[in-house]
Amino acid sequence: MTTANLGDFTKQIEKILDDYQKNVTDDLEHGLDEAQDLLISELKTASPGTGDYKNHWKAGESGKGYRRVINDKMVPWNRKQQSLAGILEYSTNHGSPHIEETRRKARPKIMKILKDSIKNGA
Repeated sequence: MTTANLGDFTKQIEKILDDYQKNVTDDLEHGLDEAQDLLISELKTASPGTGDYKNHWKAGESGKGYRRVINDKMVPWNRKQQSLAGILEYSTNHGSPHIEETRRKARPKIMKILKDSIKNGA
């Protein structure tokens, strides 16, 4: 009769689970990069006007498990520099809200990207 060393078995299972977790994390990070690219594209399309503002959408801060998208176009406003995206999104006089609506509309596409990246690998 063969005996199994429970310690070795536990180590093998832990290694398998660690490898699986690393693969899922890597796939998710790849999916987040794709989702970020999609959102940047969607925001460029939804941005009002033509030209300079649309071209300022880009990847912002990112880290493990998250990505940010920013628009760094600044304009003079009340004697200081202000984010044009903030003015367009929230100003009652000069507003043209589009950011939150675009994010909400892109959410199903983003979720599909993330699910597919985890399910099918990067």
